[in-house]
Amino acid sequence: MNKKKIIISICIIALIILIIGLFFIINWKNQKEEQEKSNNQEKTFEEFKNDSIMYDEQADLDELKEEYKITGPDEIYEIQTEYDGRKAVVVKPEINYKVAFAGIIKNDIPNFSEIDSCFEENYPKENGIWIDKTSQESIINYLNNTELLNNEYSVNDDGFLQVNKKDNETEIDATLEEIVNSNKLTIISISGTCYMVDPVTGEIVKNPFEDLDSTQTYEYFEYEDDKIIFVTENINKELTEDEIFESIIELIK
Repeated sequence: MNKKKIIISICIIALIILIIGLFFIINWKNQKEEQEKSNNQEKTFEEFKNDSIMYDEQADLDELKEEYKITGPDEIYEIQTEYDGRKAVVVKPEINYKVAFAGIIKNDIPNFSEIDSCFEENYPKENGIWIDKTSQESIINYLNNTELLNNEYSVNDDGFLQVNKKDNETEIDATLEEIVNSNKLTIISISGTCYMVDPVTGEIVKNPFEDLDSTQTYEYFEYEDDKIIFVTENINKELTEDEIFESIIELIK
């Protein structure tokens, strides 16, 4: 190898070493900057936590409402601790549940002054599946005609779903019968609209969930072991009845 080729080879090797060195230097610099950025973010978040009422274990409802700019009456709220230790102000599940039920009975937006009496006078006294009167015909017609089920169903005088006749029952038949005979109450109403408490203002508002998302099969409210399920009216026919039914079974089984 002549001298010229040796010099070229040395230059190429030096260039490769330089490139590799620059790569490691740049990579190290980027990692250092990312680490500093992460440390600064953690520091900023810790400072925020230390200064925020949201993370104060001693914070009371009035302080938290002021922090979150919540204006509803105190009696409808409770404090809830999130997974990261943050204190949140939420509407009591019982309140939202009663509002949702009163909306079914009234078929309109209820007032706070009437939800307790409406609940006491109309709430089903037994367990199983209770179907809103306006929804009974549609639901029974579906249950007795879908290929997913073989049993025969009806609604008794108190509004509860019952199995009239068993006939080579399917797995979903068995699941539905188990729900009917359970010690929990499930209330079902076909409606793309329900009523709930606005978490900020504390006012009872309309929730047109079907208008907001035409593929949402239901909206539901839960209190202790009981559920109220509002089933989409499926106005735009974007879902099949079987898809809606199976999603509800998954929710309550």
